[in-house]
Order: sequence, then C-alpha cells, then structure tokens
Amino acid sequence: MRFVNLFVHRPVFTAMLFLALMVLGIISVFNLPYELLPDITKPEISIVTMYSGASPEIVEREVTTRIEEAVYGIKGVMDVKSVSTEGKSLVTVYFHRSSDVDASLLQLREKLDAAYWSFPDQADRPNIMTTGPSSQPIMGIWVKGDRDLISEVVTRRLEQIEGVSEARIIGLTEKQIQVIINPELTDAYGISPEEIKQTLESYNISMPIGMVREGSYSFPIRFVVSTQEVDQVKNLPLQQGRYLIGDIAVVEEVEGEQTSSIYYNGEKGYFIEIYREWNTNAVRVSGRVSGVIEEIIKDYPELEFQVTFDDAKFIIQSIKEIIISLIIGGLLAFIALFMFTGNRRVPLILAISMPLSIVPAFFCFYLGKISVNTMTLAGLALAIGMLVDASIVVLENIIKVKDAVKGASEVILAVTTSIITTMAVFFPVIYIHGIAGMMLKPLSFSVIITLGFSLLVAFTILPLLSQGIKGSGETRFNRQLNNIYRRFSDWFYHHKLMVYLYSVIFLVVGVLIFWIVPKQALPTTRAELILEYELPYNTSIPETEKIGLRLTEYFTSQGADCLLAVGETDPFGLAHTGNGVIRIKGYPGKPDLNEIFKDYQDIQYSLTDHNPVLAAFTSMGEVSLRGFYDTPGEGEVVLEMMKEKLNSAVFNYTEKIPVINIYPRHRIMSQLEISTDQILSRIQMFTEGEQVVEVERGEEIVSIYLTAPGGIDQLQQLTVQNIPLNFITEIKQEEVSRGIVRFNGKRCIEAVIPYTTNLNIPEFPFKLELGGEVKEYQQAQLSALFAFGVAVFLVYLILASFYESFRIPLLIMIAVPFAASGFMLSLIITGTTLNIISLIGLVVLVGIVVNDSIVLVDRAEYLRKQGEIFPGKIAARNRLRPIIMTTLTTVLGLLPFSLGSTLHAPLGRGIIGGLLFSTFITLVLIPVVYDRIFSK
Repeated sequence: MRFVNLFVHRPVFTAMLFLALMVLGIISVFNLPYELLPDITKPEISIVTMYSGASPEIVEREVTTRIEEAVYGIKGVMDVKSVSTEGKSLVTVYFHRSSDVDASLLQLREKLDAAYWSFPDQADRPNIMTTGPSSQPIMGIWVKGDRDLISEVVTRRLEQIEGVSEARIIGLTEKQIQVIINPELTDAYGISPEEIKQTLESYNISMPIGMVREGSYSFPIRFVVSTQEVDQVKNLPLQQGRYLIGDIAVVEEVEGEQTSSIYYNGEKGYFIEIYREWNTNAVRVSGRVSGVIEEIIKDYPELEFQVTFDDAKFIIQSIKEIIISLIIGGLLAFIALFMFTGNRRVPLILAISMPLSIVPAFFCFYLGKISVNTMTLAGLALAIGMLVDASIVVLENIIKVKDAVKGASEVILAVTTSIITTMAVFFPVIYIHGIAGMMLKPLSFSVIITLGFSLLVAFTILPLLSQGIKGSGETRFNRQLNNIYRRFSDWFYHHKLMVYLYSVIFLVVGVLIFWIVPKQALPTTRAELILEYELPYNTSIPETEKIGLRLTEYFTSQGADCLLAVGETDPFGLAHTGNGVIRIKGYPGKPDLNEIFKDYQDIQYSLTDHNPVLAAFTSMGEVSLRGFYDTPGEGEVVLEMMKEKLNSAVFNYTEKIPVINIYPRHRIMSQLEISTDQILSRIQMFTEGEQVVEVERGEEIVSIYLTAPGGIDQLQQLTVQNIPLNFITEIKQEEVSRGIVRFNGKRCIEAVIPYTTNLNIPEFPFKLELGGEVKEYQQAQLSALFAFGVAVFLVYLILASFYESFRIPLLIMIAVPFAASGFMLSLIITGTTLNIISLIGLVVLVGIVVNDSIVLVDRAEYLRKQGEIFPGKIAARNRLRPIIMTTLTTVLGLLPFSLGSTLHAPLGRGIIGGLLFSTFITLVLIPVVYDRIFSK
C-alpha cells in the first residue's frame, strides 16, 4: 500500500517521472540503429587459392589439405568445408558466433603465410575473403556505360563508403596485350618461348638504383622501362636485334576471356554487389550508397544505373508493416475496452498504459545496444495486447472498492504474479540455440521490458488517474454477457462428467495434430523469384546467354523485371560458364517450369522464393546429406548408393567433366634431354597462355600474355625442340569428377534434397550427416521444447512461492496443456506450419494463459476463506469481465500481426488459438476442479 500511496499522493513527481521516461524513449527512437534482423551473421571466412591447370586431386593434396591443417589450430573455428576443383581451392571456415573473428583473422594470416611456403611453385598465394559462399549482398546495382569509368571510378567510390566491406563488380573482363606467337616461325628462326618471355620482362622494369645529392637536396633515382602500347611490344628486339617480336607474333590489345555477363531486362551491362561490414547498419549503409550514386549520376550523366534490389527498402517496409500492426492492434484493443466499460474515463485511462509502456522501452533498447528490427518490433506487437492486462485488473478492483489506493493494493499480489510469470517464460529463450535463438532473444527482451513498464504503470500513474471514478463501469453488453455465463455455468456444474470428457478429448486431438501438422524451419515468405539453370559443364557463355535471354523475354512480357547473371559470377569457383541465374521481380504467381523448359534438353533448373529475411539463413528449404568416404573407389560406391535411394537429390561437384591428360614418357624425354618444365611452358601457351608482366597505364593495369593458337588439333601438332609432343608424351581425353568436397577434414559426397514434412532419410552402411533446414529445425525444435519445459518449471516455482502452496500452482497451470492443444488446432485451421517462429509462441503461451487462472484462483481463495460454498463458481462470475477483457485485448492486439504471409504471422496465429481455448478452459474446467478439490 505504501508503494501505491507514494505515487497517488505525489502527482507532480509521478507526472515528471513518466515525462522523463517518455522523452528519453523518443530521443532513443531517433538514435537507434534499424536492421532487418538481429545480428545473426554466421561468421565465415573464405580462402581461395588458384593452382592453374592442376586436377582436383592435386589441388586437394598440395593445397587444400595444407590450408585445412593450418586452420584447425585457430581459436573459435566451428566447421571447415573445402571444395577442390580444377585449378582452384576453396576453403570456407565457419566460426562460433561468440568468437573474436578479427583476432582469428590475424592468426589465420600468420598460419597461411607459413603454409604458403609448402605450396607448389605454380600455386598462387591464398586470398582471404571475409565474405563466404553463404554471404549475401545488401544491394545490387546494374550499371551501363564506359567500362573503364565503371571499374576505375564507380567501384572505387562505392568501396570507400563507410560500412561497405566490398563492392564486387560482375561482368567485367580485364584488358590484355596478347603476344600470339607463330610456332612455325619461332622454330624456323630458332627462337624459344623462354627468350620471348625474358625479353618482355627485361623491357618492363621499375627499379630503384640509388640517390643523387644536389646541394641540400637528395633525389632518389629509378631505372624505368615500360612497354605500355601494342606498337612498343611489337618493336622489342629478339636475338640481339635480328628479329622483332612483331616478326614472329601477332600483338594485339583485347578484352580478356569472357567468363560472365550481366543483363537487366535484356540489356547488357555490369553488376555491382554491395557487401556491408560485420555489425554495421544496413539501412544507413544503403542510404550512403544511394547518396553516392546520385553524386556519380550528376558527375557522369552518360552512365545508366538501376538498383535491382536493396535490403534496406525491405527492412523499412517490414518495420512499417509491424508499426501499422502495432497501431491497429492498439486501436482494436482500445475499442474492445469500450464494449465492457460504462465510464468514458475508463478506456482512456487504460489506453494511456500502452504508450507509457512502449515508448520508454526504446530507452532500454538504447542502453542494451539493441537495434530496432523486425524481431524487437514483433515483441512489442506481441506485448501490445498484454500491456493493459495489469491495468484492467487494477482498475476493475478500484471501481469495485471505490478507493484508488486500496483497490490497487488489494491486487498487487495477483497482478504482480501474473506479470512475472509471463516475463519468466521468456527467460528460457536463452536455451534456444542456433539462429532461432539469436533471433528470438531480442523479441524476448522487448516483451520483458514492456511488461515491466506496464506493471509500473498499473500501480503508479493508473491509480492516480483513477481517483474519483464513479459507477460500476458496466455496459449493457457486459450485463448480457454475465447473464449468459451465469446460465452456462449452472449447466456445466450439473454436467461435470461431460466437462471432464470433452476436456480429455480436446487434449488428445491436440496431441494428434502435433504429428500431422506440416513442419519446416521457417515460414515461407516471398519477395521475388530466383530461377537457376545449368547447362553441361563449361558450356560457352554465348550459348548460356541465349537460353537466359529467351527466359528473360518470357518473364518481361508478363510485366516482370529480370536480372540475368551468366557464367562465373562468384569469386569462389562454385559457378561455371554453363550457369545462369535470373532474379525475377514482379511476376504474378509462380511459373510452370516444366512448360518453360520442355524444349530444352541436358539442362537442370530450380525455382525458389527469395526473401531478404530468409537469405540470412543458409540452406533454407533444403536438406544437405553428407556421405563420408576414404578412397576414390569408396566414393564411387557411396555416390551410386545415394543416387539409388535419393531420387530427388542434387549432387554437388560429382558430375563428370572431360579433360585432356598428358602423360610424359620419361625414358624418351631423358634420351632427348627434354625437361618437364620445357613441356609445361610450351603447352601452357597453347591453352590459357602465360601472364608475363603487368604494366601500369595511368590508373589502369594491363597484363601482357604470351600465348599461341590453341585447340586440340594444334596441341597434337605441337613440337618441343622440333620433337612432336605426341612422341614424348601420351595424350588422352578422359573424364573426372568436377570437384572434391571435404567437411571437417573428411571427403564426402554432398547431396541436397527438398525439405518435406514427411522426410524419411534411408539408412546407409556408411557415416551420414544431416545439414541444412532439417538440422536447423531439429535443433530449434529440441531447444524450444526444452525451453517450454523450463518455462513451465519456472512458472510453477513462482506460483508456489507466491501462494505458499504446492497444489494451487498445479490447478492454475491446468490451462497450459489445453493452450498447447488450441495452439496446434489454430495452426491446422489456418494452414500454418509448425516452424521456428511458431514454436516460440508455444513457449510464450505458458506465461500468458496462466494470467487468467491466477486472477480467478486468487479471487476463489479469498472467497473460500470467507466461507463461500462454491468459491470457484462465484470467482469465475466475479472475474468474468477482467478475464474476457484481457483475453480480447490480447487477441485483438495480435490480430493484425497474424494476417498475411509475414515472417511473424505464425507466432500470432498460434498464440491467438491457444489463448482462446485456454480462456474457455479457465472459465469452465478450473472452477469445477477448484470446487471439487478445495470446496468444503
């Protein structure tokens, strides 16, 4: 009573306290970071190493395994996955989310520097990338215009923006000066490729040679010779000036080999992906990028820009939708209060508790360094209907006893208990692991904070504003509801057996629904479509483009916007020139792929819904299966067994690709005194050529390549020291696997299958590991059920402590299993899946549904001590209005939040269903059971 009295009799102090909290909350709103989701980034680092010409087996043995050995000693490493393909090693290191990645990165650089000395001479230095194959850009910008301007100005200005970790350009080819030698002329003139190479190197030197002093000044001296133009290269002398390079070679400046191309709505250009730094604000980074683009357009109007996707827009839209849901939910709850109160002051006083509970919460977000994101706002939306629960019970009792201080003080125990039990169920969220736990912790924090402020409001400013309220506060609607319930309670008290029977049936139905309700990791939400297609390995870019442009024409004719990316569009070696990806925005419905691809053969394709929310989760909608093996022979057996039992699976890197293997005949080579290096150097020019030097031309870097006319026929006719290559080597065309996948140091066959509710993984006689969606869902399901159990235990502890009884808490918690059954029934009725988001609603229900039971049982205990014969029945009639009001405000507050196909809708639907059924049980079963146990 003293606590309530302090605030009621010091109105200025009370007003100033809440004014200060509101001001701090409003200031915090404008200073908080805005994000799509909490920081759920799975820290990963990719290590890309080029080993040109090496087979996957050699890359694995000489490079990949040595990098893996270096990585395993680094603190915080969780998993290591590697892919060894033709000429490239990709090692992806996944860290624990609590790891200090910056410190680990420094340690990784030291380890790789040491490992590099054991690499073959032909292997490049490892390239460390802080983005990985699962990393997602926050913006995509299509740009058309001058190549040099885009690569030298636009990309560099974007990379200099604060918060941008990388501006990756796709569709760009480097400029090259190619020296294409004529083998017949070089052989006739006795000029070796090594001599040409040495000449090119000797005429491209920039070397400091000393200092010269002039008076009091010192000048450094550099010896500089450079061949930057085609004519300069042509006129370089060979064999002491007897010949020029132009005499035995064609020298020309060309674009490098095209390995990727970009089209927007059929128009060719370049594509820039914007990646943000860890823990930076995506909305602010996006705003800075947009500002720089506007500046570039002013400076270079000839450039054409199109932002094809921007996560910031989706973030802002998602936040707006939740804020609108908050406002509508609050208004609906406010309207519901009018239905039950006869005094105009009552709903206005109750409505004040909403902003007074929500706005100060933002100040706590600021202190706790929590961003405003869809999950924290979801917590506010979840709490909006519960914020007035405490105030309703307090105000109800104040009106009844006609004294603000006494009325509030009488229900302190019941109200505080109900709020604390609701808050307590959110603490076990710390036991939900993985991405699901990291998403739901901010939601829990926002609910706990807002409910804490609602409890403060209920016993401070609300009694102050309630002084002098007259009348019963009842409406005609309320009186009719009371009369209906009185007649209904008389009926079910005469048919108790039917009450018990129907209650058991309802529980059994809830259990059965749990087994049949569809399950997935995350609810399906759609922003745009991603169509991926794949032609046979290393199909030419023009052929891959041809199909992509036909598909683009089809979708654009339907009013959609399409971004087509063809070829090697990632720096990790996961795509080849036969790959195509079309990002489709604005297409109505979902296309029939079988109809679209009916005229194409030897092509694989897939269509997926893409959403920036789900992009934060790797492998959503699919299950990864890894079958481990030791030897290549075992790998073939594992692959065949998995293909036989997994009909719908896609196997990564197992397809066979044609290669030409050249086996040296060492005995003949020894007799002819021909070395392996001579053969390698000669062959290399007939394949991809050899980069001799790089020259600077202004701000541009141009590579000079030494090459020769290629092709299988020319390779067969190639000579080394006038000896035919096919005489000193054996040339065979063979097929090998595209790549070798390793996970945590063990070779594996990786299969990807779609996730389905009735997923049945067959048994295999080898080690099999699950990954992807099923692993995430199973982990979330187990941890959520564990959190549910902990929440039930905590609620029981709190209730037992407050009531000093072991039996009363059990009676109050009868509503919990029925709430779970109502939760399952609502999912099946609304066609909602049981997923990570809806599962948290099951945990939340534990705290919400006991509130009504506490209010009822608390009144029943008072009446029992007064000597009433049926205290449970009378308490249910007395507390009907606050119970219905609290349920209705919570349901209506969550209703806008539960509509549509948003990420959070399943959470609201499950809670609404569970709450409605638990309220019915509270008003029917609990009074009957209470009077059966406690009535004299």
